[in-house]
Amino acid sequence: MPLQQEPVFNKNPDSMLKIDMPASGGINLYDLEYKQEANQSPYLLNMMYRNGGLSKRYGQNIYKTFEDNIYASFMYKSDLMVHVGDKLYINDELVYSGLNEKKGLFTAFNQKVYYFCDELYVYDGKTFEIVKPYIPNVVINRHPDPTDEPGDSNEAYNMLGYGFQNTFDGDGSSVDYVLTDDKLTKIIPTVIVFGTKLKYDDTLTESDSFKVNYETGTITFKSAPAAGVNNVEIIAYKYDEEWSIWNDRIFNSKYAIAYGGNNNSRLFLAGNQESIIIYSDVDDASYFPYRNYIKIGNGAEDITGFGQQYGILCVFKPREIYALEYYINTDNTTVSESQVGIGAFSSKPINNMIGCDCPGTIQLINSQLTWLNSNHGVCTLVSTNILDERNVRTISRNIDRTNNLGIEGLLDWPNNKETVSADFDGKYFLANKTNGKCFMWDYVLSPYSNTGRIEDDAKRLSWFLFDNFYVESFQNRDNELLYLNENRIIKLNDSFNDFGQTINSVYMTPLFEYNVSAGGSSRRAVEYLKTIKNVYIQCRGEHASEIEMRYINEENPEGEIEQEPIKIPSRLWSFFTYENFNYTPLNFMNVFRRKCSIKKVQIMGIKFTNNVLNADMSISHLTLQYDNVKNVK
Repeated sequence: MPLQQEPVFNKNPDSMLKIDMPASGGINLYDLEYKQEANQSPYLLNMMYRNGGLSKRYGQNIYKTFEDNIYASFMYKSDLMVHVGDKLYINDELVYSGLNEKKGLFTAFNQKVYYFCDELYVYDGKTFEIVKPYIPNVVINRHPDPTDEPGDSNEAYNMLGYGFQNTFDGDGSSVDYVLTDDKLTKIIPTVIVFGTKLKYDDTLTESDSFKVNYETGTITFKSAPAAGVNNVEIIAYKYDEEWSIWNDRIFNSKYAIAYGGNNNSRLFLAGNQESIIIYSDVDDASYFPYRNYIKIGNGAEDITGFGQQYGILCVFKPREIYALEYYINTDNTTVSESQVGIGAFSSKPINNMIGCDCPGTIQLINSQLTWLNSNHGVCTLVSTNILDERNVRTISRNIDRTNNLGIEGLLDWPNNKETVSADFDGKYFLANKTNGKCFMWDYVLSPYSNTGRIEDDAKRLSWFLFDNFYVESFQNRDNELLYLNENRIIKLNDSFNDFGQTINSVYMTPLFEYNVSAGGSSRRAVEYLKTIKNVYIQCRGEHASEIEMRYINEENPEGEIEQEPIKIPSRLWSFFTYENFNYTPLNFMNVFRRKCSIKKVQIMGIKFTNNVLNADMSISHLTLQYDNVKNVK
């Protein structure tokens, strides 16, 4: 048998490992540290891509501090609305006092903002006030004695308010008019005859007066109203247990969305612990008719959120997703005659296996609903057709688990169901207020593509890890991202500090096995020892920067410190700080060479760190120069 020739390595020029966009593939907690793509990182903290290069993440500062805790906030156009204690502030101005001190629900509908907090409030851009519930006319053409003619059903009772109206045809002789309801709440009714409002007089001593029997629901007139058609209007009130249950469902709702018709003309509410959706009348948040509700899926689990995709309202539950679609009733064989021609909604399952149990994470990202499931990770909806449950894809493969370096994975976070999200600047944020961690997916840098290869599609996504993000809820304000934390509003900015303190940042390359070329092809040089001679680091010079380096390999897992850190001073005319100023700054970029001479190792990577106040860590390119020396014995 002939002897096999050992590979001959060409030492001139040396082999080069080039990384054109370091960490552009984001953090990877899934793959082994030496099996990752060159543009990924097993340890990446407080770094992100800004202006085309790897840089420190956003800084943070306190935008506003209040004396009391913040219960809720909302952005309407350019107005920031904040419920603090019993007060409502709009753009730092106190506009209302007397709110209940509890978390409420803001929502935009019909070009206004509504706030559900034991009362319904409305803000039209100028004033903030309590909404007067609509009083429905539940019956018309009613005879004073309903045994003769009960009248025609007209509008449904209002779940929001407990007033209702009956309209009668006066007969010219009857003085007792019996309403549709008895056991009325003791609020004096409003009585109008031929457009004239009558006086309440329990003794009936005044002319044109009436009295009330609240127990029987009977209005008695001093003199019989004249005959006419729908000429007697009576508004009464009934606050009973049934109404209270429905009213509580409205004010206990946690989620709201506008949907239906051609212009999202109804307001939908859910999250009332009963898996029931309640929706308003057309363009009227003051009227929630009794018939306007839908029971969704398995009643044992409540609805956890809404999202709209492809014109369909998606309804999330912890283990299910349903779709609501708008249609017009045209078949009088399936609905009552009074419902023909009225808009209605049909429901169908989208997925019966994966839902959303982290309600604060639902966002529409690149026209696809995206959310966190505490068991499956971050999911995205690629289709609203059920199609054998293949319409939901898990996209957080790179960040789900805790890796060998102790970086806590997304699914290991505490109180994960309280995680909240934001869509800002082409990035999807997931923040946990318990541990202060935030994973950010840069979906402009790495948009999701559904090729059918689920593992590969998720592996390509760029996730970045931040700390010191104790977020209770996010708010987008024009081109700013704000978040709430107890009694403070925090603002993200372009500085390199958090509240005047250092942002500690880390970027670690994978532990490279490097490559060997033979026969015109290239493969990982697993079986060879390598000597790494030089590292070339290209850094941008716009901002002050100081970078410490450690060379990590199997012989020295803690890393050998590079004795000469990389330093870039600040310029006088931008981002100036005294501690980083120098008269000879870099205007654009510079390449730094470090001779490391790491000899005969199987794997090697580099860990870059920066914990300098007001200094960036900007790395736009890396090149490692190495030799494959000999076979591993």
